[in-house]
Amino acid sequence: MVIGIANPIPRTSQFSRKPPFLDRPPDVPKTSFAGNILSLGNLRWGAWNGLHVKPLNLMVACAENRSMGLAGRHPWHPLRIAEDMRIFHEQTAGQTVVLGRICFESWPRAALDGRRPVVITSNPSIEREGVRIAPSLPAALAIADALPGEICVTGGERIFEEALALPRPLTLHLTLVHAQMPGDRFFPEWRHLPWRETGRRESADEHFRYTFFTLERPR
Repeated sequence: MVIGIANPIPRTSQFSRKPPFLDRPPDVPKTSFAGNILSLGNLRWGAWNGLHVKPLNLMVACAENRSMGLAGRHPWHPLRIAEDMRIFHEQTAGQTVVLGRICFESWPRAALDGRRPVVITSNPSIEREGVRIAPSLPAALAIADALPGEICVTGGERIFEEALALPRPLTLHLTLVHAQMPGDRFFPEWRHLPWRETGRRESADEHFRYTFFTLERPR
């Protein structure tokens, strides 16, 4: 079934030094990231300049108006949706997480529980044992494709926009909070895309009602 969530809503948890791209795992060939960017339109499942291409898991929690952040926090802060946070940490544990610098710095557990963060940043001070950096999303995914486990993309807004535009398989793990929230970061409009709904579960706490969606976009 192709899903189209009703009532699209305007602008809108349940992932002396060398240049950073040289610090890739030893089994990643010296491909041209510029070439990768130029070849995105011809990207197909199973090959990206000879690399194995994995599906992406987008991990998103947002309000009905797509608000997912305000001043570096969830828009429902200081309230917490404990069930969403628990599921988010369980789903990303032991996986490779691709995320921006602000998301990384605001998530204390990003490099814990076996996660392998690949941070999209130009700041070399972010890099340390167990934390890789990359200058762009294509460069980050070239690293992530060669690492063990699944790839979880956890934001922020611009990275989600770029990920949704990539011609590769996607699974959207969406916690949709049934409320209107102020925000300065919004998840890109997704309702018009040809998703296949593979999971839906309604839930609530003392403050909010919310729905956990699993939406797949095969290629």
